[in-house]
Amino acid sequence: MSGDAARQIVHLARTNGFDLIIMPTHAGFFRRTLLGSTTAKVLNDADCPVLTTQHAETISPRSLEHREWVCAIGFSPDSEGILRYASQAAKAVRAKLTLVHVIPAGAPDLPVQLDLEEHLESAKREAASRRIEELQGPAGSHAPVRMAIGASRTC
Repeated sequence: MSGDAARQIVHLARTNGFDLIIMPTHAGFFRRTLLGSTTAKVLNDADCPVLTTQHAETISPRSLEHREWVCAIGFSPDSEGILRYASQAAKAVRAKLTLVHVIPAGAPDLPVQLDLEEHLESAKREAASRRIEELQGPAGSHAPVRMAIGASRTC
């Protein structure tokens, strides 16, 4: 194989119907900034889940049992599949799965009354809770959900 490593990894996974890609990250900040991370490209382009951790080659993993797992959940077309996969994987190793959903905060430079802002955040939380409940049923998940309000970022 030759060419861009990320494209080759994604192509191989698609062609062979892989269920999971596992890869460590180890490039330094300077190299990632200039060239981009192979792992980041795979995370972005792969159809299957990608399991990664920084410097994974230097740690010794503990047993998967008795683990607390967290799954960030959004509302993209892939959300149900991600939730189903996370739920099944956690059940397989008897891990406790918790879902995390981040609601984008309002624009910080807009003058909004505090009580109105709190009302809007409450409405967003309720809408997000309903949507997550709708995703959990078909995905076979009963995981507790934690929500947070976070600042929007652009990359």
